[in-house]
Amino acid sequence: MKDSRNHKVPRPLGKSGNVMLIIFAVLFAAVCAFALSLVLSLLNASGTEGSETSSLMTIEAPEYAVTSDTTEFVISATDVSSVTDVSSATDTAVTPDEIISDTTADAPDTTEAVTTEAVTSAAKDEETVTVTYKYAVYLGVKDYGTVRASDKDSFVHRFCVDGEEMLFTVATGASEDYAIQNILAEGYVYDLPAKDSVVTGAAASEPLAAGTIGSVSKDAVVVGTERISVDAGTEVYEITSLVGGAEVTAAEMTAGESVKVYGDSTARVIYLSFVADEYISPVSYTAGETTLKNFLAAAMQPVGTALYVYGGTWNWQDTGSGVLATTIGLSPTWIDFFESQTASYSYINRKDYSKSYYPHYSWNQYYYAGLDCSGYVAWTIYNTLNTESGGDGYVMSSTVMAKTLAEEYGYGTWTHTIESPDELCPGDIISIRGHVW
Repeated sequence: MKDSRNHKVPRPLGKSGNVMLIIFAVLFAAVCAFALSLVLSLLNASGTEGSETSSLMTIEAPEYAVTSDTTEFVISATDVSSVTDVSSATDTAVTPDEIISDTTADAPDTTEAVTTEAVTSAAKDEETVTVTYKYAVYLGVKDYGTVRASDKDSFVHRFCVDGEEMLFTVATGASEDYAIQNILAEGYVYDLPAKDSVVTGAAASEPLAAGTIGSVSKDAVVVGTERISVDAGTEVYEITSLVGGAEVTAAEMTAGESVKVYGDSTARVIYLSFVADEYISPVSYTAGETTLKNFLAAAMQPVGTALYVYGGTWNWQDTGSGVLATTIGLSPTWIDFFESQTASYSYINRKDYSKSYYPHYSWNQYYYAGLDCSGYVAWTIYNTLNTESGGDGYVMSSTVMAKTLAEEYGYGTWTHTIESPDELCPGDIISIRGHVW
């Protein structure tokens, strides 16, 4: 048995010992709490950055609306359906570097890769290029004879470019008074600027020469007094103007044929085409001379060199005066059309609308080809009262024309009744239902 006097037994703590132990425990707990708080704070900070990266990664690249040049991208956040926090989404123009730095500061390298992929895979609105088609022949409206005026803003127009038919819509509509449509005439040659198969303008191509071929050699063609160089790149076609649409076919030149030659110093394209003889009216008049005799002389100008075309000299859209109604002098297109027709000419074909000059569906495709009754009276008045082209015209409904000229323009006195033919005088304008003269 061990001696109990040599064994040290712990003594109970006194009051001061207990206090020290409590203080130590409190300090230890505080240190642990601080460390835990720091760890949680770091984890939360990391989680916040992670959620931003996750938000970026959940954006579906095809949902971006992106336009670009070489340095700038415009991203429309309103078109992004999967952005996590839409409260900060705005339409902003930024560079690719700004996209990365604004959304991924201190983020992992993978974020930059995702951003680059989103930008490069997004649809980009490339600039539309304007192409000018030179020496294009206008063929007419596709499906002429079946399409209706209610669809005229979306008509498809046919052109021949370098021997191939091309289809275009035309940019000008009602708000632009169909400006381009009121220039185009079937079988004529134009320079056409176009974007994405939409014609945005039209200007008549100026020929190097027009007339009868005198001679043809391997390096030149003589037209009238003009000798024009040709080479292996010179193209030759024939234009045939037909009711319902012109045609262009490959051809060869021979002496005696009428042609129009286009190009610069060398002929680029030669069209075998009808070329009217020069016309000089046997009756002279003076534009702007406001006498009864001059009014009657002006009325004689189209006689014998222009045909009746319903809607002729109205505008293409059939609402009033066309450009020819406010032109001083005879229109070359009237003379071309007149001289190219035969004795079988008829302005209307009731059996086949696609072969009719008449505007069965209420727009004037052949506005340029001749004159109708109200167009003729309106052109005569304009040429008597004006010295320059391009003013306000007088084309209107034939039924109300006489009364309108008297009461709204002050050009004479209107009456509804005529007791005797003896009351009529030279220069009187008479309207009945559907006709004026």
